[in-house]
Amino acid sequence: MVSDNIHAISIPPVPELAAGSLVAVFGMGRTGLAVANLLRSLGHRVLLLESRDGEDQRQQAHALAQDGIEVRLGAPLALASLPQPLPAAAVVSPGIPWDHAELQRMRGAGIAVLGEMSLASRATATIPWVGITGTNGKTTSAYLARAVLQAAGIPCGLIGTVELLVGGQSSVPTHTTPESVELQALL
Repeated sequence: MVSDNIHAISIPPVPELAAGSLVAVFGMGRTGLAVANLLRSLGHRVLLLESRDGEDQRQQAHALAQDGIEVRLGAPLALASLPQPLPAAAVVSPGIPWDHAELQRMRGAGIAVLGEMSLASRATATIPWVGITGTNGKTTSAYLARAVLQAAGIPCGLIGTVELLVGGQSSVPTHTTPESVELQALL
């Protein structure tokens, strides 16, 4: 049974992003910063747009500019916030409804709209991986999944909150969730 509140939207396939293409990232929160850094590490030009414009954001913008990431503060999620020529893609957080009017306008203007998870999936497309989410039991489930895969003869690492097991080496993570660039390096 489908709820009346849920409706299908047509989303065109996302083309490959050419090296050096401009990608806009909306939001300067933790994930937006990680996405911007990942895109930059993959060789893309990055424009980070943030609706807030306070002292904290200005300090972050200054640091990001030194790393080669352009930042525009006071820029709402809107097609009008984007530069000309338009970027090849725009990346938005999962909290933005996929049928948001501004995302529809961006698609209509030929901009590939990507979710953060879609971007992560593209960055790790050649590597099989399993993500475990939820409130309780993630660590236990991750260790059980790893044990099952190893018992089946499938080499498997583990990136968790209490341990990183990569390439036969064990280490303690510095954060509960690795940033995208660190995650890409681990994979």
